[in-house]
Amino acid sequence: MPYYIYRKTHKGKDPTPAERRKLEKQGKALFEALVSLGPSFIKLGQLLSVRPDILPQEYLKELEKLQDEVPPAPFEQVESLIRSELGSIEKVFEKFEKEPIASASLGQVYKAIYRGMQVAVKVNRPNIKKVVEEDLAVLGALLKIFGFFSTKICQKAWKLWWKSTKHTCLTKWITSKKRETWS
Repeated sequence: MPYYIYRKTHKGKDPTPAERRKLEKQGKALFEALVSLGPSFIKLGQLLSVRPDILPQEYLKELEKLQDEVPPAPFEQVESLIRSELGSIEKVFEKFEKEPIASASLGQVYKAIYRGMQVAVKVNRPNIKKVVEEDLAVLGALLKIFGFFSTKICQKAWKLWWKSTKHTCLTKWITSKKRETWS
């Protein structure tokens, strides 16, 4: 059940233990789905992770992990990116840890020693530009589909509401104006 419906039907009551377990399971599934869909969808999850007005706390708990606990890209891919940008890791850094200290939607961060100083090396995910462009194209298509359906739903709701009123003259005038502006 969508959370906004839950909130309306339960009038501010906390979920039961069974409902809470179900919400936790759904939150984990949403986390995994967003991670598998890629960086742009992870960003969407990051935005949602700070919206308790939209999602239940159980979802937010899982989505907060998208801030810095995203599974990292394999080091072999990261290593080839570093080599293409900087050259051999062994020649540039005195020490370079292969486990990232943080991993997020667009990149990950590694500890290294450079000229005697401890540094953080942020590396973009492999093929990030192409992946983000593809993700944005998909999101754009989804928004167009959603926009189409939400417009149709709003139009139907509008018509039902006006049919229930006695303002037939005003309804005819608004309908004629809609035809002029929407054509």
